Amino acid sequence: MGKKQNHNTLPPKLALRFLSWYCTERRLEEIEGDLEELFYRDINTLGERRAKLRFWINVIRCFKPYAFKRKVRPIKDFLSMDLYINYLITSVRRMKRERSYSVIAISALTLGLLSFMLIATYLINEYKFDTFYPKKDRIYRVVQIEEHPGGVEHMAMTSIHLAEAIRNEIPGVAEAATVWPGVDGWVEANGKTFYESDYILASENFFQIFDQQFLMGSDKDPLKTPMSAVITESLAIKYFGTIDIIGEIMNVDRYGLYTITAVIKDLPGYTHMPFDMVLKPYFNRFFENVHPVFIPWFNSWEGHPCATMVLVDEDKPMEELEATLQTILPKYKGNEWEVRPYYLQNIAQVHLNETPVRFNVARVPQGDKSKIYTLTVIAVFLLVIAIINYTNLSSARMTNKLKEIGVRRCVGARRWEIFRQVMTESLLITFMSGVLALVLFFLALPHFGFLVEKELTINMQVLINLSLVIVPVLVLTGLLSGAYPAFMEMKASEQLVTWLSVRKNDHKGFRNVLVTAQFMLAMIMIVLTMIINHQNQFVNQKELGFSKETTLVMEINGGGVRQNYDHLKAALLAHPAISEVSGLSTMVGGFREPSEIDYITDGGDPEHPFVGSFYGFDEFSLSVLDLDLVAGRDFSGNPIADSTSFLINESLAKNVYPDRRMEEIIGETIRINEPDELEGTIIGIVKDFHFLSLHEKISPLVIGYITNPISGIDDIAMKFDPYYDYLELYTYIDDLHKKYEPTAQMTLNLLDDLLQVRYRADRSYQRIFMTGSFIVMFIALLGIVGLSAYSAQQRSKEFGIRKVMGASILQILSLQAGSIIKLIIIGELIAVPVILWWGRSWLENFSYKISISPYLFVFGAILLVIIGIVSVNLVTYRIARLNPANTLRDE
Repeated sequence: MGKKQNHNTLPPKLALRFLSWYCTERRLEEIEGDLEELFYRDINTLGERRAKLRFWINVIRCFKPYAFKRKVRPIKDFLSMDLYINYLITSVRRMKRERSYSVIAISALTLGLLSFMLIATYLINEYKFDTFYPKKDRIYRVVQIEEHPGGVEHMAMTSIHLAEAIRNEIPGVAEAATVWPGVDGWVEANGKTFYESDYILASENFFQIFDQQFLMGSDKDPLKTPMSAVITESLAIKYFGTIDIIGEIMNVDRYGLYTITAVIKDLPGYTHMPFDMVLKPYFNRFFENVHPVFIPWFNSWEGHPCATMVLVDEDKPMEELEATLQTILPKYKGNEWEVRPYYLQNIAQVHLNETPVRFNVARVPQGDKSKIYTLTVIAVFLLVIAIINYTNLSSARMTNKLKEIGVRRCVGARRWEIFRQVMTESLLITFMSGVLALVLFFLALPHFGFLVEKELTINMQVLINLSLVIVPVLVLTGLLSGAYPAFMEMKASEQLVTWLSVRKNDHKGFRNVLVTAQFMLAMIMIVLTMIINHQNQFVNQKELGFSKETTLVMEINGGGVRQNYDHLKAALLAHPAISEVSGLSTMVGGFREPSEIDYITDGGDPEHPFVGSFYGFDEFSLSVLDLDLVAGRDFSGNPIADSTSFLINESLAKNVYPDRRMEEIIGETIRINEPDELEGTIIGIVKDFHFLSLHEKISPLVIGYITNPISGIDDIAMKFDPYYDYLELYTYIDDLHKKYEPTAQMTLNLLDDLLQVRYRADRSYQRIFMTGSFIVMFIALLGIVGLSAYSAQQRSKEFGIRKVMGASILQILSLQAGSIIKLIIIGELIAVPVILWWGRSWLENFSYKISISPYLFVFGAILLVIIGIVSVNLVTYRIARLNPANTLRDE
């Protein structure tokens, strides 16, 4: 009688795993059964140890080609167009069948991709600045560093003599050109008059450094002849209706008659030095309209009215060139002028340079890297939320597809085929969203340009760069959106019987994580938007210490107004709406910078001066601006006596005379050493006011009489009646201006409007975050609506049973909303530290700022909770109100 089989001993697990790894599913059950039968027989005859060894030998003996899995399918099967056409048809049918899901998924992805495209276009424009020049790697501008006790300033303007000195003295420099900013004014051409602001003046070798595409005329020294001009294609068509205009004459206000020698293709918008016209400089006529004190400064080594652009030889070390530059300057400047440090800056680094550089040739704001980082984060936020939204919806509706997966597996579908089907559907939805986003992109681009306060350029090069970014993003979005649902459906196909038993909550935890992430990002955007909005309101409402609502400012643009200021003032005062008029060197408020000075007091050390700001006022300026004196008196109006008199602010008094009362400071002497020497007596102390923006603290200020040699009259301030007809008043002032400046454009603004210029970037941040917050909330709302619809549908029988047991519709709605509220609150708590860090970092840009109130967090949290509850209940109510007899009919 044989031994009894011992079924308590199992075959080696590792051997079984090895067998299942290499053996095809079709033969696995047969081979595994035969080997197990042999194993139990060997236990009875050979013992357990030898039976296990024999089992391993048998598994290895079965390792033959007939038993192998087909790990790699034929290429033609993988690339079969019929297969993918079938996938596409199936996906389209499913999208038609589930229209609500399709609309929500496509809408969310479209918004995310559209936002990403717009922000990517902005970033490309920022990073492409000045890279279109063929010699961009060899073109540099000279920047000088001005050091003073108050800090260090970098200036892009230099002496008019520097380019020639560099060209003659420094080996390795191929060319050096001088560029001047043009003064806004009228241009007469072809019998018409145009007002122009985007033009420059340049030395004749300018186009040897900055290559352009010449459409008409010769590209060989187009600025060689005196009074020659090169204009762009668009300007030529604007003036003459054609580009065939070589030899035509135009009269440029303040500069004279110019002959057009060439027409070039328009420059792209992404350049720090845009221009429509380049003139060869001739300053004799220009000097007729400026203050006489300006001319010696303009022509000296100390003056800095222009930029110096350098073209260096290839592979020439910059350190060597900069060192040589420092050694040659004393030779030309001598002992009369201070020799400041200089360095060379590549033009491709000008726009996004982290060091602020003052006095650029054109009025193009320097790039803001913090804004770029912020927009990049927002773009990623929006795209991630859209991907989360799609992944959530796909995984939630997967429970409705289990029977379909089972049928596919029963008819022979393999796991990778199911995976590929899901990925095809994801890529199809992403592609459709991308096409829709592309259409909306061209419609939304101008509005987005307003949002970021920048005219965005779209040309072939930008489109190519955008495509190189967007196409991979589209593919990556499709893969990321479909990856999780595809893996889950593939896993479901492995465990067919188990999954068909309706395991609806297996992946609820993962979906909850995604929902929490959505509301975390929404909370961040909403509260940051409120912080920015509150700070901007604080800036607009803060008392600045002077009158801004009832003050008009006229900028002096020519010598006619400056030389006839007294006559103009008398005519202005004759108007009933104007009560007071004053002349200033520069209007206060921070939209234009005051002069910087170095000064000492009686007994002060000239080697260690104080640093402050300087304005020129007349005897009416304090009254026009409603500035208050805390001690002393105002200017008397006597030019001789007032020329040696100063007003100072409280900050200077407290900084320089900390132990003395205000009245005791009157009569003290201040001597200004830079930029010009001027000594005077303190006659009055003005109450502190914000003459700069609220980004900066109130600093020491000296006010001299308007006839001072440091800063002459450049602005006219008028106190007016705000209830008077503004259009009539503007026309009256414009007629007076034309009497003294027939060809110059009048620049007249409300002081309140001018002050807002300084906060343009802050308002741009506000609009960006408000728009981003709206999009984030809308995408999150779409996701919650979709999830709630599926959840309510799955729980319809549960709702029916609860209603039968006595539950009200309100109780069912509360039950459904409760889970969402928990996720929202968790997301809000996670967002709090991120908001505090980001908000405080942004507020550090202001010297006068709000504190981050807890009420902002409470309001944002309540808003999101209300949005969540309303969206969930609106969807759930339709299911909850159904008759239980209908929902429980098939049970």
